[in-house]
Amino acid sequence: MEPFASVPEQPEATRLLTAALSDGGAHAYLLHGPRGVGKRAAAFAFASAVLGDERRVEARAHPDLYLLQPLGEMIRIDDIRALRHDLHMRPFEADRRVYLVLDAERMNEEAADALLKDLEEPPPYAVIVLVAGELGPLPPTILSRCQLVPFRRLSESAVRQWIAAYGDPRDSKIDPVDWVERLPISETRNYVMRIMENLQVYRTRFGGSQKLVIDADLRRGHTN
Repeated sequence: MEPFASVPEQPEATRLLTAALSDGGAHAYLLHGPRGVGKRAAAFAFASAVLGDERRVEARAHPDLYLLQPLGEMIRIDDIRALRHDLHMRPFEADRRVYLVLDAERMNEEAADALLKDLEEPPPYAVIVLVAGELGPLPPTILSRCQLVPFRRLSESAVRQWIAAYGDPRDSKIDPVDWVERLPISETRNYVMRIMENLQVYRTRFGGSQKLVIDADLRRGHTN
């Protein structure tokens, strides 16, 4: 089965990742692009292919998968120190170990500097995958040591296909919470849930229409 079949409309990204699987590729990758277009799904699919165990990778239960994501507003140096400590442990089962860093643009300066040391000379069995919504906050030294894998905004036709497949949340007959839970890409699902939470908070505090707030949130996502 094609490992990136669940990632829609990203031919350049899937081509680069497929080539990396076939020829060994780089030791570090940076998947970047707008929210909700499949970066995380592709990162986990890539990890599944490297480790050869989709079920346990999807369950975040593979011993050779290390997952780092911010628990608060940023990724701090202590988080990277923990990753670096693990980085020098040899694989438990697979031939490689995969390190996924989600929301990598939220590393503070100290954390990025600490990670840079291992991006320069990682162990031969390590594959480091950074996932970022934008490149601007990341230092050029990080970018230069990773293979960049760009993700593009989905086309209108792809969005219409999603609505055809999962229903239109504007339809009064559709439960919006159920609709969100059916979305196949977790990154998109989480983003839509954040918009819905903002809507609920606004209605609770101010009442009335929420259209302008949703439009503003979508515009903010459009520029990320």
